[in-house]
Amino acid sequence: MKTQIKVTTAILIFIALSYVQPLNAQITRGHAPGELYIPSTWYRLSDYERYDAIFYTSDNGVTIGIKYVCDVYSFQDMQIQNLVSDATPAVLYNYFQHNLSVSFDSGITWDSLDPPGDYTATFTAGCIEGEIYELWSNFDKRGLQLDRSTDFGENFTLVNNDAHGGRAEVGTEAGEVYLRNAPSFDNPLEILFSNNNGVDFTLQSELDTTIGGYVVYGHYPVISRGTSPGELYLVSWHYPANYHIYHSTDYGQSFNLRYISDECDLLYIYKFTAGLEPGSFYMSYSIPWYDGFNTLMYIYYSNDTASTFTEYVHILDENFPVSIQENNNLFENIQLSQNYPNPFSTLTNIKFYFSKESKVEINIYNINGQLVRKLLNKNLPAGQHKISWDGTNETGQQLKSGIYFYRLKTDDGVFRKKMVLVR
Repeated sequence: MKTQIKVTTAILIFIALSYVQPLNAQITRGHAPGELYIPSTWYRLSDYERYDAIFYTSDNGVTIGIKYVCDVYSFQDMQIQNLVSDATPAVLYNYFQHNLSVSFDSGITWDSLDPPGDYTATFTAGCIEGEIYELWSNFDKRGLQLDRSTDFGENFTLVNNDAHGGRAEVGTEAGEVYLRNAPSFDNPLEILFSNNNGVDFTLQSELDTTIGGYVVYGHYPVISRGTSPGELYLVSWHYPANYHIYHSTDYGQSFNLRYISDECDLLYIYKFTAGLEPGSFYMSYSIPWYDGFNTLMYIYYSNDTASTFTEYVHILDENFPVSIQENNNLFENIQLSQNYPNPFSTLTNIKFYFSKESKVEINIYNINGQLVRKLLNKNLPAGQHKISWDGTNETGQQLKSGIYFYRLKTDDGVFRKKMVLVR
């Protein structure tokens, strides 16, 4: 892979047993070019305090922000696992062990749904506004059942009670549905296609291990629709531990090899999706708690139909997710102190130091990464400095109680810390 940012870091060999996610966890494209939504572990403070989040990028992974934060051990927070995007702008779905939720504001707030099925269910959407499919194991009927909703998951109707495929994906046009049947020692990988909303399927291809690969330590093949009619991507796994990316333009009847990865660490969850704009493709994985607390997120982006990739790496720091280039530990002679008092209700002070004259920006962001106040933007001499914030936004309105982040940007780097406002 072509590397945008190189990381040299000691990764802990030990991965905590409490880190549990399915090996086929989904990321999803957004509704504008460059948009990608990624569910990931964020950070943990102890065995009983851990946070996951839905991360978001609008520039193909160069920068990231947060849409939703979940306390993993809270019974009240929606748990994060797999993301699916609707064809409707700003509409996303999240499903966790068959608990399906929908968001109408790009993942900030969520409403719980009650689909049929059980823990085996997977979902796919994105071709028609409000349409979402559910594929699940109906043990009463001894087969896979495909259900369809056209009202954003409020109601589902049975489409096919004998679907022969372990994973579904919609096509690029109305009525199109793909099924992927994973390979086994006795059977090749199968790609099936329907143009009548899944009522009937046609076997498009049977792929031997050369293309179809294997199920490697729980890593299954992945299919993802492209942007043109008949366009489909296939990611298959091969021994000892790498993946191949293939591309089809004839509805999965034939595939062309586009990329072979380096050897992967199969402790981690590799997630794939095609993007919204033609030729775009993404791969992402996270290394949880690489320093005992925080997570490293890798995003790989291709704009040439998965032939070459650019790598972006982010530290999902407790204070704020930052580019690896913005890591506090990578810079010397700059100090950003914790605000005092913290928590605060009316006024707090932020102290910072740097050893040479620099242009300085200090901005305040909310928990979703949205800018709420510009505090400082000017050249300052070397030395110790202090600035105060009264908990108001740009127009002088008082902000609500909650977690906020302050960011110091100098000529030498960017630093962030978290603070708590209590009204």
